[in-house]
Amino acid sequence: MTAPDASSPLPLPAVPGDAAAPDGPHPERDAAPRPAGGEAFHLEEYRSLRRELERCREWLVRLEVTGVLAAAAVYSWLASSDLTDTIAALSWYVPLMVSALGGVRALALALQVRRIRRYLRRLEGAAVTADADLPGWERESRRGQLFQAVLGWLFWLAFIAITASAGYLGSGLVQQAGGYQDSTRELRL
Repeated sequence: MTAPDASSPLPLPAVPGDAAAPDGPHPERDAAPRPAGGEAFHLEEYRSLRRELERCREWLVRLEVTGVLAAAAVYSWLASSDLTDTIAALSWYVPLMVSALGGVRALALALQVRRIRRYLRRLEGAAVTADADLPGWERESRRGQLFQAVLGWLFWLAFIAITASAGYLGSGLVQQAGGYQDSTRELRL
């Protein structure tokens, strides 16, 4: 018997691989015991996927906020600058690129969230009996998730439309200022 652990009132038996064990430490024997069976695996998988789902949601919100702040920063700079050349006119479309690329990234994250939610519903379906009062959060909140997805897409569509309109109007202001006239015909990309 080994000395009692500080958290245990009873003495513990010697563990093979312990420093006090005659054959010394052994990595395979000393590994933390894991519950047997697929249930433990699925429970840990469920926890891991819930964490990943929360991270994806956080990234979606960060992407929205960062995109709006980036567009606002570019528009603020362009509105306060005295640039009147072709590059300045085209610069008004930079936020459109930010919003379009942000929308593509949001699509990728939304597809990942959808895959995770679909699998979590399957895990919940396997873990919960048919007559249970609580079917599991992913299975219960499907309508709310659809509403959130629709709002997310409306945000990105509106953001893209607004940045496209602002780019058109802003480049028109540069044209009215006189630095844009017919120089676009000479611009060959």
